[in-house]
Amino acid sequence: MVPPIMAMAEVVSARAKTRVDNTAEVLKLLDAGHTVPFIVRYRAGMIGTLTADAVRTIEHERDVYTAAQTRRDKVLAALTATGKVIDARLRSALANAATVAEIDEVYAPFKPDGKKTKAAAARAAGLGDAADQVLSGKWFAPKDWRHLGSEKEVFEGVQHICADAIALDPETRQHVRDAYDRGGSFNSRASAASKKAAAGAGAAAVAGSGKDDSRKRKRQGGNDKKRPTGQYANYEDFQVNLNRVKPHWVLAVDRGEAEKALTVTITLHESSEKRLKNDIVRFWLRKVHRSATDVITAAVMDGYSRLLSRRYVRECRRELTRTAHTAAAKVFGRNVRALLLTRPIRGHRVCAIDPGFANGCKIAVLDETGAAVETCTLYPHPPRNQAGRALADLERLVVRHGCDLIGIGNGTAVRETEQWVEGLRPRHPKLMWTIVSESGASVYSVSPEAEAEMPDRTPAERGAISLGRRLLDPLSELAKVEAKHLGVGMYQHDLPEKLISTTFDQIIEECVALVGVDLNTACEAVLRRVPGLNKTTAKALVGKRADVGRFTSRGDLLKIAGIGKRKFQDAVGFTRVFPTAGAKFSKAEVVYGTTGVHPESYALADAVLAKFSVSRRHVGTDAARTALRGVADGVGGSATATDLDTDPATLKQVVTELIKDKKFDPRDEYAKPLFRESVRSLSDARVGMVLSGRVTNVSDFGAFVDVGLGVDGLVHRSKMAAPLEPGDSGDFTCIDVDVGRKRLSLSTQRQGLGASKSAHDGGSRSGTSGGHRSETVAQHRPKHRKLD
Repeated sequence: MVPPIMAMAEVVSARAKTRVDNTAEVLKLLDAGHTVPFIVRYRAGMIGTLTADAVRTIEHERDVYTAAQTRRDKVLAALTATGKVIDARLRSALANAATVAEIDEVYAPFKPDGKKTKAAAARAAGLGDAADQVLSGKWFAPKDWRHLGSEKEVFEGVQHICADAIALDPETRQHVRDAYDRGGSFNSRASAASKKAAAGAGAAAVAGSGKDDSRKRKRQGGNDKKRPTGQYANYEDFQVNLNRVKPHWVLAVDRGEAEKALTVTITLHESSEKRLKNDIVRFWLRKVHRSATDVITAAVMDGYSRLLSRRYVRECRRELTRTAHTAAAKVFGRNVRALLLTRPIRGHRVCAIDPGFANGCKIAVLDETGAAVETCTLYPHPPRNQAGRALADLERLVVRHGCDLIGIGNGTAVRETEQWVEGLRPRHPKLMWTIVSESGASVYSVSPEAEAEMPDRTPAERGAISLGRRLLDPLSELAKVEAKHLGVGMYQHDLPEKLISTTFDQIIEECVALVGVDLNTACEAVLRRVPGLNKTTAKALVGKRADVGRFTSRGDLLKIAGIGKRKFQDAVGFTRVFPTAGAKFSKAEVVYGTTGVHPESYALADAVLAKFSVSRRHVGTDAARTALRGVADGVGGSATATDLDTDPATLKQVVTELIKDKKFDPRDEYAKPLFRESVRSLSDARVGMVLSGRVTNVSDFGAFVDVGLGVDGLVHRSKMAAPLEPGDSGDFTCIDVDVGRKRLSLSTQRQGLGASKSAHDGGSRSGTSGGHRSETVAQHRPKHRKLD
């Protein structure tokens, strides 16, 4: 008998497209309660080359498998309790249903309190035996069953039961899937309500229009060709082959349908549908006696139109939406990862500006640790127009506190504020300024967490302080913001909130694990994101830290309430404890406590150092890199692993940590654009203009770029000279402007694009834009690539 874990592994591996043995090991580790970052980093020897994304996929498919198995058992129990005889066809249909939705589809006709179907009514009339006789290939004549009704009633009743059986048959359903996959089409049209509203709006526009409209458009360089209008204009007469549907199309159409603006159908061409029906008829005629030819033919036609096609369409819509949600969640995760791994600006005093018009610009000056030293509000813009006075006050703040970096929020009045700050440049040429994303800052500023952290500050002051901290330590600050308020991803607000929050939790956990967390300085918002920890244990850790002053060993985690051996095992490798003067640290902690070497591998690390004659004090130095580089690159790794009684993957992980520079931070690169001052709004943009910008989001159909106009421009995939990633920066050519719909189309095909690349996952890191950056901020110049 196949063990349950292996039976699950075979199904899950097929869906996740992974090896069965590796999948089985991942399932065992997940069942033991281990986190994905721990599994990928510290159990690589068990799972092979699986990435974090692959392990997440296995975890998801395991949950789908488990939920389906649980639902299947409940359905079988419910059917047994009602005295229903579970025949081979029903049992096979349930066994072949892969998801809870598919199982419920099969079970629906048999629910005691469900809608009475035609097949159920026929069985209640006693025609079940007659239908079983047909389906088992025996002689059938309606006149033999006249005691149950007229021949017509018997024929129709048997037809309905057979139609139900045909609709449940796995092979028949696969016939339908294959036919739709080959020739099906996905269609959307403007709904009747939408057409009526558009007609009314058009009539009103004609009535109120003047005679000189066309002349006016010509003077402005336009033409008389009518552009589609409305949010769903692209989908009001939309048709595409079913096997070519893109996820973003599905999300847009789903939203339009939910808002009753679109009508969506999935159809098969008339000739293809006729051929499919004939194929199903021939398939079933081979199974039955020739006396049942008429009734089985009628059953196929009835079952197809009433059951099979409708069930397939529902199934297809569910699958398209599920696939679109998954794709959008991946896009969201990729963009969030780039945002969270933005390079921190260390060792600078920052003046943060939350721009505004009537309510003024909120100013917060932060020291190198992120503590607010002074806040105020200045009014350089209308309606007060105190630009000169406000600039003098801003200059006094900058000089008094020694600020060398200004961060401007990218919300309302950002371009006006940027231009106003430019007034400081003649007298302070070394002062740098940059644009900071405000996404989620205002929501966070009124949250209970912000009130607890800054009880003496107003929400406006908290918002400005948060902007400044996003420069100094973006990971720590963005960890406080809810996923739905980050403003990244494709159709983010169309996704289930649970999916978005789960994806965000997974990505931030991976980012925190990648960077590592200082147990003595990390805030509670970051600590609860450490793999293995949660909100409760993070709060307990902060409380314990307040009591003892400082932790001197990573082993102190075991002293925290709620952290047992398993949670400790998962969390400890992603934490750091840095030695300080006067504190007692063990020799091992002094060396390994600042690295990603897991305490369970301290002995292995000592053995590696001894084998290659490297002293502990040389860990993280050129001496260690010279001696161990070959092992880190895989040269002789298997032999060395055998000598040290470990596996090559664990050996490589330990050696990589031993040679890593002590100041290494995977966030150490970011890109920035320089906005052109002559273009401040979308109405200023013209086709052919070259605009500097930074990629903020990447989707399946292109990349969105912040060029400083208040609306992100889209570089469609067809207009890219090379793939773009979040954080890439450079010059983009404007190829279309639609002020009415607030859309800007860009291209990179004839322009060079500079992009800094990160050492992590091949992604580039960027969280700031605009202004000027000197070598004091950029420790090195990022490498650039040319796309032309």
